[in-house]
Amino acid sequence: MLYASHRQTGPWGRRPIVPTVWDPTKTAGDGTLSFANGNRDGASSGFGNHDTILSVAPISSASGRCYWEVEIISAGLGVYLGIQQHPFSPLGRVMWYGAGAAPVYVANPAGGEVVAANWATFGAGDVIGLAVDWSARLFWGRKNGGTWQGGGDPSAGTGGITFAPSVGAEWYAQALIHTTTVRLNAGQDAFVGAVPAGFDRGLGPYA
Repeated sequence: MLYASHRQTGPWGRRPIVPTVWDPTKTAGDGTLSFANGNRDGASSGFGNHDTILSVAPISSASGRCYWEVEIISAGLGVYLGIQQHPFSPLGRVMWYGAGAAPVYVANPAGGEVVAANWATFGAGDVIGLAVDWSARLFWGRKNGGTWQGGGDPSAGTGGITFAPSVGAEWYAQALIHTTTVRLNAGQDAFVGAVPAGFDRGLGPYA
């Protein structure tokens, strides 16, 4: 289904982006997951470990530069937001954790998992904006449409967290949640923050 109000021109011609949702078939963990609102809302319950949910659409290789937002509907025992490869690998993800020192974890095949930065904490009611430049291998985040964490600017290609994806793996928008509900906005609704110049509104695929 196309959301006509959010058609846009892609980088390779006049092709609209179809706003994506969470994919109930791409999950990991031992809690109880549920999906609502056309699979835009993903919820984890129970008292196991964190559960991972991914978007239906991968970060579009045709675009290379994507922006989306995730609203924290309720915050329980933890939430991480970012990107992750599928098939799942603990050494293929970039995640911003909303509590404690608010670390940003980067896990690359060659270097293991490291804390690349400490950003602002976030919780229920906050909207997290995420941007990825796939060609440059850079990841940015901001809270409630504010300044980009750690400085820098996706539009200018400055700052951001560097990552090194596995060859041949698809990468997706990700949420790692524990007794938490998150809502994915990949262009279905107006964004809280402005889309960085040169970035697509949401993730692929193109129609």
